[in-house]
Parts: sequence; C-alpha cells; structure tokens
Amino acid sequence: MKSLPFFSKNNAIASLTLVFVLLVANSVCSFGQKISKFDDDPQQFTSQLEKIVEDDLKNEDKPMFERFVNFWDKDSISFEIDQKNTIINVSNALLKKTIVNTSHFITLAKILSLYPESKKIREVLNPWLEGLMLLATNDKISIAKINRFTDNSYALFSQNVLVINPAFSWKANNNNFSLNFSDDFYIDFSETNLTCFNKTDSIVIQSTTGRFFPLEDKWEGKGGKVTWLRSNFPEDEIFATLSSYSINLMRNEYEADSVMFTNLDYFSQPALGRIKDKVVRASKPESVVYPEFYTYTQRHRIKNFFEGVDFDGGYYMIGSQFVGSGTRENPAVIEIKRDNKEFLRVEAKTYIFRRQTVMSNYARVRFKIESDSLFHTGLGFTYNDGDRLVTISPTDFLTTQSPILSSYHN
Repeated sequence: MKSLPFFSKNNAIASLTLVFVLLVANSVCSFGQKISKFDDDPQQFTSQLEKIVEDDLKNEDKPMFERFVNFWDKDSISFEIDQKNTIINVSNALLKKTIVNTSHFITLAKILSLYPESKKIREVLNPWLEGLMLLATNDKISIAKINRFTDNSYALFSQNVLVINPAFSWKANNNNFSLNFSDDFYIDFSETNLTCFNKTDSIVIQSTTGRFFPLEDKWEGKGGKVTWLRSNFPEDEIFATLSSYSINLMRNEYEADSVMFTNLDYFSQPALGRIKDKVVRASKPESVVYPEFYTYTQRHRIKNFFEGVDFDGGYYMIGSQFVGSGTRENPAVIEIKRDNKEFLRVEAKTYIFRRQTVMSNYARVRFKIESDSLFHTGLGFTYNDGDRLVTISPTDFLTTQSPILSSYHN
C-alpha cells in the first residue's frame, strides 16, 4: 500500500515547522499586546499597569491591586501630581529593563497601596522612588536585584522587616529610619531593637543604632545590649554591651569584638571580649548554647565566688553554661578553704559553673591535711554550695585507676 503524499517525511517536517512558526508568532503577538511604555497621562496608568501584571497577579493580591487602583483614581486623597509623574517615569524605566518579569510592578503596587494608611510611607516615598529610579537606570543592576530591593522594601514598610529569608528574618521593632539613596544606598536607624527570628527561636540586640545597606543585605551597628534571657538569666545581671559591629543579614548569626561582658554572679566589673549569637532550635533554656562570650584576658581571680571558694583562670560563657578554662600547662585553679586555710586545690582545663555548683569531669586534686596531703592526677570533681559538699569521683579515663598518693598515711 502506498503512502499518501500528505504524510510523506518532507511534508511532516514542513507541517511541524509551520506549527512552530505559528506558536512563535502568537507569542510575539502576545508580547506585542503588552504595554511597551506608560502614557504620560496619569489617568491611563492603572489600566496600563493592570494589562502588564494581569497574567502574574495572584488571587490573594487582587484585592490589594483593586484598592490601589481606586486610591490612585481619587485625586482628592491620592498622590500629588508630581508624585504620579515620578511613579510613571520610574515605571517606564523598569519597563525598559524587562518586559518579561513583572513581579516588581506588583510589589510597587503593594508599596503604593500603603500610602493612605501609613504616615511613614508618605514621609519616605519620594526618596524611595528616587532610589528605585537610580537602580532602574543603572545597567549594572540586574532585574533580580531590583526585585529583591522592592520585596525587602515592602517588608520594611509594612512590617519593619529588613531582610526576608525562607528560614529566618531580621526585623527592627520600630520604623525610626530615614533613607539615603543619593550618595550610597543605605537606611539609617535611630535607636531600635534588632531581632533575628525563626519559628522556634530569636536573638535580640536591644537599644542599638545602625545603618542598613539593602543592596548588600548588610547592617553596620553601634551599641546595644545582648542578654541571656533565653537561658532564664536576669537581663540586668548577665549581659553584654556591644561597641561597633557588622552583620551579614543573609545569615542567622553574627559575631562582635570589643564587647563588655557583665556577670554579676561572679564579677563586680565587666570584662572585655568577643561575642557570638545565633538563632537555633532549642526547646529548653538549659539546652540553649548561645550567646557565646569569650574574654580576652586569660587569667581572672575570683575571690569567694562561693563562700570560702576562690577561682583563678580564664573563662567563657556559652548559653546557660559559665565555663572556667585553662590549659594543660597552665590549668585553671579552684581553692577551697576550711577555717580560713587552704583545704583543697583543684586544677583542670575546664570547669562548668552553675549558680549553686561547679564541676569538672577531669581534674588534679590535692587535699591538704596540716603538713601532709592526698593527691590524684585525674578524678571527677563537684562542689555543691547549697550543701557545702565536695564530691570526688572516678572517671572513664585510664588515670583514674592509679592510686591516690598520700603523705598523710605514710
């Protein structure tokens, strides 16, 4: 049986080519129906904007867009005519940037829809539009960066959120900010609480000032207070005071140097060091391991941190744990007195302090009994101040098996 001429191989290829050409032509025609330039007449703006975003406008955004359109058209309460002209000029600059990606136009409408209810938007709209125009007319700025700028701007204007990430956000607790987009792109914040939070945890820098760089997702801060409230410690007894610091807002953590750390449990004066804080998943205060503070000074002498108990060594604090620290060559020392005389000397690389106890899982211990002593190189040590009780116990280390050296029993 012979094949029909229409179904020959050459004709099939020609048919597919024709279909492809028609599809491309239809696509070009569709783009051609889009607005390529906004009219100078403000009365035409909302209808033209609607044609641009109609394919990308989500159902949940349609009520917002309708409110924006109604507000724009009510001249008695709407933008000034100069503002409308600026908005049209900015929109045309964005349109030259791309006709494919329209999400920034939707976000622009969201921001403008805040105008009737937000005193802050009415205050900062003009400099913000000037900044957006600078971005739109800069060939080095991608549309992706503009989209992120408008998204973060909407979050800032509507929720005081600086940067949104899928897993966490950075937020100020007020809108005491001013825009500067002429010299460099930054936003200055007067005193605020800066918070990073996720679903289960948050970190806060209280009463800080700073400069936010929205194109770099960076914060340059000065001053502020960090507490250990996540570990249920009183915020006026254990805290750190920051000097200058910098935060990459794309991360849920930060570090700061030249920090003054106050811990009234053990010290009458603050100590200089560095701090690190991070948002984590923790369900109990005792399991929180941040903030971390590390003192610059390697040796501290704490007299009577418990009655009759002295400490000499370095220290750091991680979450709820205050840790005494030393080295193998220069261990941290705890001395316990009885009748105002040294009764027990303990040397260790690490001690864990609690409000009623201090312990080390591996320590050299020496009991002094008049002119004699009992000595061991590797035992567990715990002191409970509530009971005034010292506990010496074996560990899993091999040295535990060695005998106690005693001059008292000789």
